[in-house]
Amino acid sequence: MNKKLRLLTVSAACALMCSCAASYKSVYPESIAYVRDNSSPKGVDVGYHHNVLAEKGNKKNHRKELKTGTQLVAVKITNNTDTVLELYKNFNLYSGESPLNVVPLDRTFIQLKQQPAWYLFYCLLTLSTTTSTSTSGPYTTYDSKVNVYPIGIPIALLNIIIASSANKKFKEEMVKYSPNNKTIKKGETAYFLLGITSTTFQPISLRMMNHQ
Repeated sequence: MNKKLRLLTVSAACALMCSCAASYKSVYPESIAYVRDNSSPKGVDVGYHHNVLAEKGNKKNHRKELKTGTQLVAVKITNNTDTVLELYKNFNLYSGESPLNVVPLDRTFIQLKQQPAWYLFYCLLTLSTTTSTSTSGPYTTYDSKVNVYPIGIPIALLNIIIASSANKKFKEEMVKYSPNNKTIKKGETAYFLLGITSTTFQPISLRMMNHQ
């Protein structure tokens, strides 16, 4: 029975360890290649790149994309016109013939971040050992002592720290490349990370609002 219990404990521990928190690997939108859109207005160069979280090795966040239907996409816009461009003010992004369904930054973060509180379940993980002693004499007596070690507590704390740090880094990069209140002046290139509602990789284009 003890052998079966130990086997069950080891199996449960392995399952938990496979669900460890992961650090966040930055996307760095300036460093990736983009698919160019050829339908954008004259003087505006638009590129897009889907599946950036998976390609950078952020498996935890990518699994959230698949679960929630919200995916992170990188967009590059170069403005060679005399007009200062600003998203939702004088241009919009499209997926096919429909406006791109951009998810607000905070909601995107909540849907795609890791969940540090989940790792509190590690606190339930313990390691038990049994020590036996015997005393010789007229009668032989045996004494057993069970030692319980709460090994799950430091594991839980470590994973919470890793997940929280990863979420902080993820949020900082999203804020840095958010299009909110940002303009693209003549000759400038802007890079954005957008949360969009989509389960497929559709082409992304730009349309000026007065030319829709």
